[in-house]
Amino acid sequence: MHRLDEALLSWPHWLLPDADARVEALPGGGHIVRDDLLHPWAGGNKLRKLDGLLPARLAAGCTDLITCGGVQSAHTAALAALCASHRVRAHILTRGEPLAVPCGLALLTSMFAWRVTHLSRDAYHDRALALTAYRDALPPNERAHATIIPEGAREPDALWGLLRLVRALADALPSPATTPYVLVVDTGTGTTAAGLALAIALAELPWTVHAVMLLPHLLDDLKADAQALLTEWRALGRPAPHTLDALPLRWLPRHLRRRFGQVKPTDLQQVRDLASATGILTDPIYTLAAWQHIERMSNAERALAVWIHTGGALNLDGVMQRV
Repeated sequence: MHRLDEALLSWPHWLLPDADARVEALPGGGHIVRDDLLHPWAGGNKLRKLDGLLPARLAAGCTDLITCGGVQSAHTAALAALCASHRVRAHILTRGEPLAVPCGLALLTSMFAWRVTHLSRDAYHDRALALTAYRDALPPNERAHATIIPEGAREPDALWGLLRLVRALADALPSPATTPYVLVVDTGTGTTAAGLALAIALAELPWTVHAVMLLPHLLDDLKADAQALLTEWRALGRPAPHTLDALPLRWLPRHLRRRFGQVKPTDLQQVRDLASATGILTDPIYTLAAWQHIERMSNAERALAVWIHTGGALNLDGVMQRV
């Protein structure tokens, strides 16, 4: 038994009834993991990160959960929806002013959350402080069993679901122990990429993670956050290499660089072309960047590509509001 199986056996808390991964062939070569179809509102890596994290909080007696994100955050929408289905109050701190016409993920968050609070961009800059201050100001009945989940669920227990996903992929992909698959994933906070790479290392698989960065100028910050996450994981007595450099993880810039959130007509055309040709829907920011990376691979590289589709297609609504 390798260390990945040993680690998973030690964790009793799961949100998904099973870890099955829906793997399909990609036109032109490679595979796609259809995690975008896991849940109508909480698909993709958001649900994978909450797979082990949220039930652990529920088991600890959490009644109120506080988190934060951008106005069209897939993380806040997923967390609010899952909290509501488990009778937990979700408190969402959102960066910036309310939308004139709520739509997409912002609308879903407002539907499922117990309370949405908009913060100025200056206040959101120190979101860790804002989250703590919000919790401390809650009424006693809500504060007593309230817990904070950081932006993007960047905390150790979020890694469990990613370990579970890699274990499922090892069962779903052909010849996993001898084929050098390349897991391609878009990267915001780096938590998903780090979790996938950790699982590969623990399972001793010959795989690599390509983390396509939306903000390549923040590479040092991404690495520092991923290293901190690994250190926190080890501090809890869980198996992991000491350093991030020991993981099979490559950080790669998006091919066509954009200011974050900027969408051009050519991006929307690529989204349409992929959707009409394959039925695969991406958003024009995150998941499109992963697809663009795969398109630029050589034929040999593409044959080994495994695209982890992280969802986020409802971001299209936010884009259309600005077009």
